[in-house]
Amino acid sequence: MSKKSGYPIVFTSSATEMSNFKGDPFRAFMGGFPQLFTKIQGYPPVEHDKSGAKYAPYGLRKIQSVLLENGFSENDIAVSHPKYLSKYIGENTKILAISTMDALALAYVDMTYSSFLGMGEPTNAIEFRKLLMKNRTIKKYKPKIIVGGAGAWQIANKKAMEYLGVDHVILGEAELVAPDIFSRVMDGEHVPRIIKCKNSPTEEEIIPIKHAVIHGGVELSRGCGRNCQFCSPTMRNRREISLEKIIKEVEVNIQAGNHMITLISEDLLLYGCHNSKFIPNVEAVCELCEKIASYSSIQYIQPVHISLAAVSAAPDIIPRLTDILWDNKIDQIRGRYHIHDRQIMSAETGIETGSPRLISKYMRGKVLPFTPEQWPEIVEQSIGILNDNDWIPLASLLLDMPEETEEDTMKTLELVDDLRSYDVFLMPVLFVPLADCILRNARKPDWSKVSKASYELFCKCWEYNAETYKLDYLDNLLNKTLVSLVGGGLYLGYYRWKETRKYAKRLIMKISDMI
Repeated sequence: MSKKSGYPIVFTSSATEMSNFKGDPFRAFMGGFPQLFTKIQGYPPVEHDKSGAKYAPYGLRKIQSVLLENGFSENDIAVSHPKYLSKYIGENTKILAISTMDALALAYVDMTYSSFLGMGEPTNAIEFRKLLMKNRTIKKYKPKIIVGGAGAWQIANKKAMEYLGVDHVILGEAELVAPDIFSRVMDGEHVPRIIKCKNSPTEEEIIPIKHAVIHGGVELSRGCGRNCQFCSPTMRNRREISLEKIIKEVEVNIQAGNHMITLISEDLLLYGCHNSKFIPNVEAVCELCEKIASYSSIQYIQPVHISLAAVSAAPDIIPRLTDILWDNKIDQIRGRYHIHDRQIMSAETGIETGSPRLISKYMRGKVLPFTPEQWPEIVEQSIGILNDNDWIPLASLLLDMPEETEEDTMKTLELVDDLRSYDVFLMPVLFVPLADCILRNARKPDWSKVSKASYELFCKCWEYNAETYKLDYLDNLLNKTLVSLVGGGLYLGYYRWKETRKYAKRLIMKISDMI
């Protein structure tokens, strides 16, 4: 395919989503921060070879595979970072398909940290807009633009679509409709501007990826089933991917040179679980991880999510996984991260609140097989089990939930105080009413209306993080000096003029180890 003629279909994502953030999945959260902060740590383009992007987001690869299974050929499709689109888009290009997780930066991290930090809008929004509005190749050839993915809901309205120049938005799991939609757009037929996918594919209809994913992503399951009202996956039917399909995806990633496998699911520990109390099927989880760990070329295995309730419901599951994931050659676990000079396993998890009342009101299923009243104890017990086995979770806490009282927030503050003797990275975020969750009509987040107790909780979490991990980021005099100078400069030049100056000064002093 010549540069001049172009590929009929070209896939891409914004620059933040088409980066592996230097091999660190958790650094990808920086896309939700103002660009000043994101650019400091960098988000370089994924590697490309003669056929296009060597690695791409998982959802993008999934739709690419569906098209290849339904009449389209490799010669019809290219995948590229925005920076290199001119190599793939040309006169023959009919469709530019864009996958997005967070098009307008309306997710938890963006809404929390960009508004608190100030200094501009989130990088995710800047890069998405730049892709659609400033790319000369797109303006020259004018392909039809189709946007899909978990963040597509953010632009699914006439005003946003016209402003950005988007022709079609697909909402939901698109595997069953994508071949027909792409074919009709290619043929110039009428297609609705907003397509809502009414049906989700069954496990049998889910097709494995055919090309490698950023961070070696493989899908274990979809949906959750715990029915937390603030969360999107609870709106989807829970389906489990067969071990055979998972291993196919592992091998696709290995063949492309990935030395890391990321396990995509709402809860690794519930793989193979088919009971209403959410008690883990320990043997199924261990069989899955043993099979993946048997590939000698895999250096790191990274679970995306685990639940704390599952850790305590099956106390032997984490010790057994640690044994399976242990690398005898280096005498350390096969985790991606290093803390306190040791390699550790990490995964995202949700604490959300220490208030049994809020648990009972909004997320009763989250704590099963336990009760809402047991939740603070379960959190502490589960993190203790994880720590004893070289696991340090990244745990989210929700600030300013609908109808949250000061007493509810104080319960969470008490829980954070109880966690001071454990290793956990606390990630406080404002409650955000996502469009596809049960609480979608709740009020939008606003720092100016957040209670003093919630501000205190936010600061307490980051003070805990700074105290726990300062030996890792202030590991020499140069780093400590740089952090102190940058922090002092930010406060004197910017934050001391802001309404949040009291909290900003407090956090800067703690992070710089000046208090």
